[in-house]
Amino acid sequence: SNLEPDVKNGPGGLRDLHTVQWILKRRFGSTALESLVERGLISAEQLVGLRRARDFLSQVRFALHLTSGRMEDRLLFEHQKQLAGNFGYHDQTGNRAVEQFMQRYYRTTRRVSLFNEVVLQRLGAVIGRTRTAERRINARFLTRNGYLDSKRPKLLEDSPRAVLESFLLRQKHAEIRGFGAPLVERLMEAAPRIDSEFRNDPKNRRTFMQILSAPAPAPSQLEAMNRYGVLGAYIPQFGLITGRMQYDLFHSYTVDVHILRVVRNLRRFGLPDKQETGSRDSRLREIMERIENPAVLYIAGLFHDIAKGRGGDHSELGAGDAEQFCSDHGLSPRESALAAWLVRHHLDLSITAQKKDVYDPAVIRDFARLVGDQVHLDHLYLLTVADVRGTNPGLWTAWKARAFEDLYRQTERALRMNIEQPRGTGELLKEREQAALAELRGRGLEEDRIRAIWNGFAEDYFWLFRDDEIVWHTAALNDGPSDGFLVASRTHTADGNTAILVHGPSAVRRFFITCSVLDAKGLNILDARILPSGGRRSLAQYLVVQRDGAALQDADQLEVICDSLREALARGDLPSRPASRKLPRRLRAFDVGVQVSFRADPRGRHTVMELVTTDRPGLLGLVGGILTRQEIAVRTAKIATIGERAEDVFHLADTGRKPLSADRREKLLDALKKELEDG
Repeated sequence: SNLEPDVKNGPGGLRDLHTVQWILKRRFGSTALESLVERGLISAEQLVGLRRARDFLSQVRFALHLTSGRMEDRLLFEHQKQLAGNFGYHDQTGNRAVEQFMQRYYRTTRRVSLFNEVVLQRLGAVIGRTRTAERRINARFLTRNGYLDSKRPKLLEDSPRAVLESFLLRQKHAEIRGFGAPLVERLMEAAPRIDSEFRNDPKNRRTFMQILSAPAPAPSQLEAMNRYGVLGAYIPQFGLITGRMQYDLFHSYTVDVHILRVVRNLRRFGLPDKQETGSRDSRLREIMERIENPAVLYIAGLFHDIAKGRGGDHSELGAGDAEQFCSDHGLSPRESALAAWLVRHHLDLSITAQKKDVYDPAVIRDFARLVGDQVHLDHLYLLTVADVRGTNPGLWTAWKARAFEDLYRQTERALRMNIEQPRGTGELLKEREQAALAELRGRGLEEDRIRAIWNGFAEDYFWLFRDDEIVWHTAALNDGPSDGFLVASRTHTADGNTAILVHGPSAVRRFFITCSVLDAKGLNILDARILPSGGRRSLAQYLVVQRDGAALQDADQLEVICDSLREALARGDLPSRPASRKLPRRLRAFDVGVQVSFRADPRGRHTVMELVTTDRPGLLGLVGGILTRQEIAVRTAKIATIGERAEDVFHLADTGRKPLSADRREKLLDALKKELEDG
């Protein structure tokens, strides 16, 4: 894991130092690091820094062995907090002790990696004794055996502008293999000399914008600038988050690495078709082609998380930083305001898509008012997709892609109308109904039969489900039994989930029973929608995935699951409280607590409950059991797992289909806290 590094064998770990020592022993007969100075491979000052890094890593490894009581080289989450205390770190506002400690660790390993890069390149030249092939790049730079170097050792010191020029040259010349060891050292020495005079130099600002705005096929040099300390020196706010980790299971990378991955993702959206394939990526490319100045997006990506750890709202603080940066670097007031708006609202599309009903016209109207126009929507959509893709390799799923795309399309449609005077809800729902009706008639169903099935549904049905879902439900109900339980399923590979349809006699306990059966079968519920269908019956649709987040493809396994669910619903027995299952190791290091909030839904028909707690096996079944015992019905549920956190949103009603009273909300809150905190 990137955030549970191996102190011995991980990048920049002790093994990297040992590798150099082994080469020294083999070639020169000594493992002493001092011999590197004697042979001119590093400076005496670099040796001091190297010793500090070695001593710190050795101390961390020794402390790990003491803490774990065994030989343990991995900095596991459960050890990180204790080691932070052992090394004298204390929590600060917005900057926890464990994050300070791990930032020191990552900065140390980065120094070791740079040391290795320089020394191994030089040792290779000494041992290989290869003939040096030089090629002129311009009056100030050349390549030696394909590696970029300055013609004069003092160039970066005498001409500071050459610092950024070196990265621009590397970006423009694809034949350059990398930075030569001498230039790497000079860049690292030059970084601390970057001051306000350097940053305010119009020539340097233009060079940086050339690096940032290079056409997508050109390799970005932001990662190299970060590696050698130049990016954090040029943008001081970026320097503060270099090597900064976030102590959770959601973010797989340090903040600086995440930010640069987001910018890289944004650049990839501009690649031609042959380099990026797939229908959704094609859609992203189409939107990217409409972006007037991609630099606005890149700057928003660069600043969206830059204020992490400073205390306060990082989105608001980062927006101010972004606007100032844009103004300083020649962007127009309109572009500067757009970049700041993107940073300020970079979480809003993701939150809306995952926690709200994107087929509810009121939700879409509010979101359309937030973005205001197509330009803001396009930019925010691209930034959001790039952000989520750059956060955690397992976070971007086909289901999430569909949720984001649905919100984008619904909002795009709303923006084409007058959002202050939108068409009536009835007109929008009528369109959805007519589309489903046309498809069903094309399949041979009579309109009278279709409408007979629909007659029991409330108007809610047509905004809770998409056209294709309505078609599937109607066809299944037409072919299914008139009494008892209908349980059907279909897998949408493109959407990355399996939908399970349940139709039968209404009962509060159905949600609890369904959650328990699906959990026992190794499935996670992403979304649940339940509503009356007439004659004391109700229809429910559950979107499920396997534990690893993949859609369920095995038809035989699906049939077994549906049979088990049908039998359990027919029996109607309340599931027994599941046996307490041990939390996975990584979850045990975190305690989110239990946070519950209530609010009215936009139309005042239900109570919206948001539950935030530590994710655990069988959590939804536990919640379903509590709701059943309190005789509270679930109308919809959106289930989101954010690393170690479960962030679930439920629309609830009492048995009379009314919002929950204050007394019932209080009782539910007490029950949830008691059950989940004890569990």
